Amino acid sequence: MNPQYFTTQFSDNVCFVILENQTYQLLGKNPSCYIDPVDDTKLILKVGYQPKFIPGDKIIFYNSNFGHQECDKKLNVFIFNYIKSPLNPVSPIILYDLPTSIINPCDDNTISLKLKMNDGFRDFIEIKWTYSVDGSN
Repeated sequence: MNPQYFTTQFSDNVCFVILENQTYQLLGKNPSCYIDPVDDTKLILKVGYQPKFIPGDKIIFYNSNFGHQECDKKLNVFIFNYIKSPLNPVSPIILYDLPTSIINPCDDNTISLKLKMNDGFRDFIEIKWTYSVDGSN
């Protein structure tokens, strides 16, 4: 494929031009699509903020929208276009600002989020807390 096609032909987000809307929406806010600089036969789809796809979702391209260099016929059939499970999944890491005072399990307590990593640019669905009591009640 021609990497210049992706940088010179479009002023809009390339993903929006080559992907069906339902796939574009699954990639999150402001995804990016580009030709792999090392291997120009690979198209890289980089997710944006808050992607919604899950393993098994299909990546749907517009038919006859792009093709190979010096070839008049555009691509109509796409293979390997399903989202696969990650090869090396990682769990999110969450750091909190822990209160300096003793937490009272009978009252509302505020524990602020300090940093989150490995979150896949997604918001958390839920966080479950547990606590234990040391000493006597």
